[in-house]
This record gives sequence, C-alpha cells and structure tokens, in this order.
Amino acid sequence: MTDLTKNGWNEWANFVLHALEELKKQHDDSDKKIEENKDKYVEAIGKLYTAIKILETKMTIRAAFSGAVAAMVPVVVALVVWLISK
Repeated sequence: MTDLTKNGWNEWANFVLHALEELKKQHDDSDKKIEENKDKYVEAIGKLYTAIKILETKMTIRAAFSGAVAAMVPVVVALVVWLISK
C-alpha cells in the first residue's frame, strides 16, 4: 500500500471518482430539465408542423391560381386578336 500512497494514485483515483460523480449529476440535471420541458417542446413542434402545412396549402393555391392565369393569357390574346380581325 505504501507504493500507492507514494505515487499519488489514491489522490488521482479520488479526483477521477469525484469528476465522474459531477458529470453524472450534470447529466441527471439535464435529463430532468428535458423531461420537465418535454410538453413545451412537443407543443412547439406541433405548432411548427401546423404552420408549415398552412404555408404549403397557401403555396399550392397560389401556384394553381398562377397556372390558371398563365393558361388564360394566350386564350385572351387569341380572343382579342380574333375580335379585332372581324
């Protein structure tokens, strides 16, 4: 045992154990905070999902409207040319 005390292994072992205990405490604290706020995170993700779906719907409607307008332009031009040529 005297060799262990001479080379400082006991002190080092105690330091390592203390550091591991501190890390475990920090990990447990983090887990606790995440668990406490889990409902908030789920709610926020749900709101984001809803907002994304609303934006997707708006963009689909706008794209359909733009496509309809773009398709109507040649028809209107052809109709105007036909009416003028009469």
